[in-house]
Amino acid sequence: LPLSVRDRAPLRRWLAASVISVVMCGSGCSDDFSPPSLVETVRVLAVRATPPYLPTSPAETTTIEAKVVGVTPGEPLCYAWGLCLLTTQQDGSFQCLDPELQLNLGTEATAEVRFEQVTTLALQAADYLAAQGLSGTGGPPGGASDGPSSQPVKLLFGIGEKSSFADGCPADLTAFLKVGCEDRERCIIGSKTLRAFTSGLEKHQNPTLTELQVNGDVSADGAVTTVTAATLKLQPAWTPDSIEARPDDGGPKKEQLLMSWFSTAGTFDKQRSFDDIPENELKLSATDGEVTVWVVVRDGSGGVDWIERRVQVQ
Repeated sequence: LPLSVRDRAPLRRWLAASVISVVMCGSGCSDDFSPPSLVETVRVLAVRATPPYLPTSPAETTTIEAKVVGVTPGEPLCYAWGLCLLTTQQDGSFQCLDPELQLNLGTEATAEVRFEQVTTLALQAADYLAAQGLSGTGGPPGGASDGPSSQPVKLLFGIGEKSSFADGCPADLTAFLKVGCEDRERCIIGSKTLRAFTSGLEKHQNPTLTELQVNGDVSADGAVTTVTAATLKLQPAWTPDSIEARPDDGGPKKEQLLMSWFSTAGTFDKQRSFDDIPENELKLSATDGEVTVWVVVRDGSGGVDWIERRVQVQ
């Protein structure tokens, strides 16, 4: 039962006022007894949208990228990206409810999302729901013409080591989902939720981590620092404009930065820290050798950044 142009107009207005926030998980989420900070297998620590909202201008795009860690040295990665509004889970992996509602976005390390792609899928999803007798309003999912959606857009992705696939990297996301992840320590199928909000939110940006001090030493992202202490004192820093004032029901409200900590060895004093007390400690042993430490920062408004440091324990 196709929706009329008049019925679709509220959906277009609602989408035009939408911005993105991010929630991500997938088949790579660990359910063992290791602390969540310990990286032992291929993992996606974060998925970042730049900018962290969907521009409505046809000339602008949102770039999607993932921070993938725990990869076997020298092993190439396979990527596959796609959009879907209506998803389902099967055997712990995300899939599109109907192949007709999925748009493949390529197999590069990054993907580009345009506003018109999401609006096209939204109209297709509305038609699909109407044909199934699941929606009778023809408006945005959730029923309000100007409010946030209760039906988020999903960016599906598959990321895995190339040798984990018998026939090499899948040709696109459809093929990736069909093959699946036989070895879930080397392959991840997950989703990034693109959640819409009301039009009162202004454009904003990702936070920017500038450094991660290790025992007072400041080095470039990815640099190696030699340490002898059993406990590392870690101190992240960010640009002043990383904490933005965001519209709220009661007026402007400043964001709060949340730091999530990860490493290839050792034990953190805390799994998370906040911008008011951001520092952390990592306890290592003399046998740990080279250890990689990552910090992922989120601002609560969809913004994400990360930084990496490596330490050589002597």
